[in-house]
Amino acid sequence: MSGGINSIGRVAEFLSPLEVGLYLVGGVVVIVMSADWLPHVLGLVFSEAPTTRSAMSVSAFPSSMVTTQLMIPVGVPGPVV
Repeated sequence: MSGGINSIGRVAEFLSPLEVGLYLVGGVVVIVMSADWLPHVLGLVFSEAPTTRSAMSVSAFPSSMVTTQLMIPVGVPGPVV
C-alpha cells in the first residue's frame, strides 16, 4: 500500500510546480490580452468596492453571480450561468 502512496507523492511533487507555472503564465496571458481594459477595470474596483451596493451584492448572491454582475457592465464576457 505504501508503494502506491509514494508513487502518487512523486508524481504530485513533479506536477505541482508545473501546474503553478501554467496557472501563472495563463494569468499573465489573460492580463496582457486585456491590457486595454486594465485602467477602466482598476478604476471600477476602487470606485465601486467601498459602496453599499457592492457589499450587499456580495452577501446576497453566490460568487458566480457576483462575478457575472461585475463583468457585464465592463463588457467582459462572464461565466455561463
